[in-house]
Amino acid sequence: MKKIITLVLLCLLFLTSCSANITSGSSPDTSGADTGKDSYLYLAVDGVLYKYNIQTGYATPVCQDPLCHHDSDKCPFYGIVDAVMPVGNKLYFVKGSQICVYDTSDGDLKTLYDTNGAVFYPFMADKYIYYNTLTTKKENGELVNNIDLFRFNIEDNSCIQLNKELLYGFNFCSTIINDKIYWDDIGTNMSYSTNFSYGNKVEGADLKYSIQSKNYEYRLEVVNRQPIKVKLIVKKKSGSDEYMIADNVASFKVMDDCILLLYNTDTPKQVGTALDENESETAIYDYQCNDIYIADCDGGNKKLLCSISDNYVIFNMTNSDGALIRYPYIGIMLWEYEYDEKGYIAGKEIAKDIIILNIKTGEYKITISE
Repeated sequence: MKKIITLVLLCLLFLTSCSANITSGSSPDTSGADTGKDSYLYLAVDGVLYKYNIQTGYATPVCQDPLCHHDSDKCPFYGIVDAVMPVGNKLYFVKGSQICVYDTSDGDLKTLYDTNGAVFYPFMADKYIYYNTLTTKKENGELVNNIDLFRFNIEDNSCIQLNKELLYGFNFCSTIINDKIYWDDIGTNMSYSTNFSYGNKVEGADLKYSIQSKNYEYRLEVVNRQPIKVKLIVKKKSGSDEYMIADNVASFKVMDDCILLLYNTDTPKQVGTALDENESETAIYDYQCNDIYIADCDGGNKKLLCSISDNYVIFNMTNSDGALIRYPYIGIMLWEYEYDEKGYIAGKEIAKDIIILNIKTGEYKITISE
C-alpha cells in the first residue's frame, strides 16, 4: 500500500495475510527511556486504552469505572485513534476529534484541543502532534470530502494547518531521522521530507535506509513473495559497505544498543482450518517462529533471548514503541484468531493481551486481561 513501498505499510500488507509475514523495525528508542513513573505499559486496543502491569502481568482498562462497558463515548478512554504518545508521566492521544492528555502520576485527564474533524495518522515529533483530518462540506448541493494536515504544539496548545493547497489523500509519517520527517502522500503516490516546521520540503525523498540506530542503518530486501522471504541488510553510517545480518526475517526491533529479531520458517505450522468461498475446508498456516533473538546493532553476538509458547501468535515487534517501552521492558503485541460457531477460523485481530519482555534477561510474561 505504500507508494514507494514505505516499510510500515509493506509490513501491514504481509501481516494481514495468512502466509508468512514481515515487519520492519522503527526508529531507535532511547535506552533508559521511561514510560512515566509508574510500572505500566500502555496500548490502545479496539479504541480502548489499556494499562499493563509490568510486575503482575495484569491488563486492565485505564478507565476504572466498574459500571463502564468501555464501548461508547461515555467512557473517557474509548475512541482512541491509533498512537498513544508518551512524554514523561503524560500520555497524549486523540480521542474521536479531541487531542487529550492523561497524567499517569495523578490520573488527571484533560482535553487540549478539538480538531472538528475525523482524525487519521496522528504521530508525535519533537513537541508537536501531526495529524490529518477528514471533513465533509456541502458544495453546490453535493457533499465533498476535504483532507487537511495539521500540527499541534503540546507546549502552548496552538494548532496550525500545514497544507496550503488541496490534498488528494492522507499524508503520514514513514520515519523520523534526526530533524527530518519523511512523509508518504497517499493521494499523489509520492514521498517527500520536511523539517519539524514543515519547511525545507524535498519532493521525491526516497530514503534507502529507513531504519536507523546510533551508528547503523538498515533496509529490507524482498527475495521471494510467495512464500515471503526477506533479508535484513545493515550498513555502518560511517562506511559504504553493507551486509546481510538476518535471512528470512519476520520482524525486528532496533534499540539503541541492540536489535531484536524474529524469523519466518520454510516449514510452516498449521494453526487451524477455514472455509473458502465454496464452503470447502482449507488449511491455515503460519510461517512465523516464536523464537526471539537478540544481537548487537551490527548483527554480531546473536543469541536466543526467549521462546514464546506456540499457543500465541506474535503480531510484530515494530509497534513496540513509545508507551509500550519502559526499559528494559518492552511490550510486544499478539494476534488472536477468531473462530465461528463450528470452530473454523474466521479471521484474526489484535489481542488485548501482550508479551512483556525483559530484553536484558529474556524473562517474559503473557498478560491476563479482564
